[in-house]
Amino acid sequence: MTEKTLLALDQFFSKVGEVCYLEEAKDCFFVSVPNSHKCVRVPKYLDDDLAYFVGFAVGDAGLKDTEKTLKKVGRREYKIIVGDRDRAFVRQLLRPLFMKLFHMHVPVRYERLRKGEHYYYVNPTSKVIHLFLTEVIGLKEGKSAKYVPEIIKKSPPRVQRFFVRGYWDADGGIWLARCRGQTEIGVHCRDLELIRDIKEMTERLFGIKLGGVYCDPDGRYYKIVTSRRSEIIKACKYKLFIHPRKIKLANAAVAQTLADVSAKAS
Repeated sequence: MTEKTLLALDQFFSKVGEVCYLEEAKDCFFVSVPNSHKCVRVPKYLDDDLAYFVGFAVGDAGLKDTEKTLKKVGRREYKIIVGDRDRAFVRQLLRPLFMKLFHMHVPVRYERLRKGEHYYYVNPTSKVIHLFLTEVIGLKEGKSAKYVPEIIKKSPPRVQRFFVRGYWDADGGIWLARCRGQTEIGVHCRDLELIRDIKEMTERLFGIKLGGVYCDPDGRYYKIVTSRRSEIIKACKYKLFIHPRKIKLANAAVAQTLADVSAKAS
C-alpha cells in the first residue's frame, strides 16, 4: 500500500479566495478561479509523485515573488518555472509529471537556448498551483534560501525517499574528479541548512555514506560527495536517481569500476 500524507488545505482555500468552479474527487479537488479558463487539479495527499516533484522544485525551480511583481507592474504574477538541461527528461518525465499532478497542459519552452543557456523548461502561470506550492507545501517565492519543507520532514520514509530522489535528479551530479581521476557523485548547494538535511536524509533513507559538508574556498557553495565504489553501487541499487541520463552515468561508473577491479585481480 502506498504511503501518503493528508494535506491541510483550509488555509490554501482561504488564500485562493473566490472560486468559480470547485469539484471534490477521491484524491483531489478541481478548482478554477475568476479570470482564468484553467481548471486545476489540487492534490489532497502528499504521495510519491508529488514528493518527487517537490524535491525537484527545491533543487531547480522558481516561484515568482508575487509581492515584487505587485509593486513593479501593479498585479501579482503567479509564474512558476521548472526545467533541466536534458530535453528528453523534460519532455518525457518532468512535463508529464506536472500535467499528471495538476491536470494543466504546459508546453516545453526553448527560449533560453537563444540566450546561450542549455535549458529546457515549463513556465506556467497559475494562482492555484502557485498558492498550493507556497501555502500547502511550504516552498518560498523568489530568491529566498531553500530548505526541506516541514511537511516532507514529517512524512513517511517512502515519501521522503521520493523527495530525495527528486532533489538529486535536480541538483545531484556525477563527474570525474580532476585530482584523482575517480568518478564521484555529489551535490553542490548554496544553502547550508538544505545540504545538511539532504546529506542526513540520503544517508538515513538510502544507506549511502557521503563526505562533507565541504565549503568552497571562495565560500560560494557547499558540497557533499562520495567516490567510494560501494556507495555508488548503492545509489544504483536503491535508485537514488530517476533521471535517465544520471542513471546511465552511474551505471557506467559502476561497470567501469568493476572492470578495473577485475583487470587488477587478473
